[in-house]
Amino acid sequence: MEKDQARKLLDELVDRYGQVADRAHKMDGGYPEEQGRVDFIDPMLMAFGWDLRNQANLPHSTREVLVEPTLT
Repeated sequence: MEKDQARKLLDELVDRYGQVADRAHKMDGGYPEEQGRVDFIDPMLMAFGWDLRNQANLPHSTREVLVEPTLT
C-alpha cells in the first residue's frame, strides 16, 4: 500500500471510529473486542504494512501477527 493510500485509510478509520465511539460505549455489553479488531485494528495494521494474513507463508513462530485467544 502506498503512503498516500495508507494515510487516507487511517483518516477514514479515525473518522469512522469517531462516528461509532459514543454509540459503542452506550451499547449493552459495550463494543466487543473482536469486532473492534475487525473494524479498526486490522485495517490500521494493514495500512502500516503488516502481514496480517501471513501472505509471506511464514512459520507460526516468526509471523508478524498472531491471533490470541479471547480472555474472559
